[in-house]
Amino acid sequence: MWDLLLMLAVLGGVYAYTYLDPLWQPFLDQVFQFVVDGSTLGIESIEICECDQAGFTMSMVSRIANTGPLPAEIDGFQVALSSTMGPTDLPEDQRAHSLQATTSTPFGKPFANVLLPPLQARPDGATLTVTAQRVEITSHKAYDHFNARLINDEEFPLYMYGRTRVSVMGGRISGHVRYAKTVVVRGMGGLSIDVVETRKRSRSVVKGRPTEVENEVVVHNRSRIAVDLGRVHVAVLFKDKPIVNLETDLFLRPGPNKTVLWGHLVLANMINPAIGIPFLKQDLETTKVVEAVVVGRSATKCKWIDTVVRQMRTPIVLDGTMRDLLSSVKRSSATHQEADSRPISESTSNHTDETCSTASSSSKNTQHKRRKSLASLFRRSSSGRSLYSIIPENQVSAPEKVTSITPGT
Repeated sequence: MWDLLLMLAVLGGVYAYTYLDPLWQPFLDQVFQFVVDGSTLGIESIEICECDQAGFTMSMVSRIANTGPLPAEIDGFQVALSSTMGPTDLPEDQRAHSLQATTSTPFGKPFANVLLPPLQARPDGATLTVTAQRVEITSHKAYDHFNARLINDEEFPLYMYGRTRVSVMGGRISGHVRYAKTVVVRGMGGLSIDVVETRKRSRSVVKGRPTEVENEVVVHNRSRIAVDLGRVHVAVLFKDKPIVNLETDLFLRPGPNKTVLWGHLVLANMINPAIGIPFLKQDLETTKVVEAVVVGRSATKCKWIDTVVRQMRTPIVLDGTMRDLLSSVKRSSATHQEADSRPISESTSNHTDETCSTASSSSKNTQHKRRKSLASLFRRSSSGRSLYSIIPENQVSAPEKVTSITPGT
């Protein structure tokens, strides 16, 4: 129906533009407004990066459909973004140009304004792209509300409003319209985290702190919005008490995000009979898993990201954490032992001898000294001692663990 109406309006507009009074313009504006109201907007992706307290850099790709039967040109214009409905806080001189002046269902306070580029719309629609645009935050309170819904809700509305001009037939016929769209945005619905591996960060019994830990995880982002959070700090809670504090650099892109967190066990809680013993008991039993919670503690980049991180609270399943820690040390030790016991290749030695035979007497002495120096680093005694045997006993804090890494056991 509206397609036919637009065609009639365009034909009538041409006649009115040529022969009649410009008082026909309000009628054309209404026709264009009907077409714009009938169009749809779907967001395919949003990326938020280079964040600071004042704003961020945003890229967006969206698809506009149902744009009418004729090719049209849409002027570039500024849209306000909001995630709430309610009275406006715009200054008096801006209210006449806002959506609130022309609708009985006003949107809430915007958190940012985005400049949309000029667009060539075809009857089959158009793709709208915003590339690396610096966006200033106009209301941190409104933006915190948007981020809270993004993190916690499975979907939520994003309201966009502004004013622009639409023209057809090479600009001969045009109309001014208000652009007001409610877009349903898919949220993260709470982050989902899968633990891939837990290991000691230094991979050594004698190096690093005894409480150090490293977790390789996959963080799932169900939303189409990517956010660079920078350095974030989280804690794993068991019985509402932290058992490990971790940190990482987190860029949440849509889909699975593999990242490595590092930190330290909370020793005071791990040795607490009410916390540590139940945790170790469940963790070491092969038929059980430990149900814990990952909570956001802080972020270092800026205050509003810190607010975002503190809203994170995600259940997590831990299975054999302590076994993984011990296994990571054993695997590392076995790798070093294999490298220590590997003999020097005879072919390499013969090739070196042939090369040295063509050198001068002084060169022979130099090469001999170098080979002697290198050989002293890798020599073995008749008892088969490796490099591990030269570690002083007073550097090993847990003698019972030394037997687990002694070569040959």
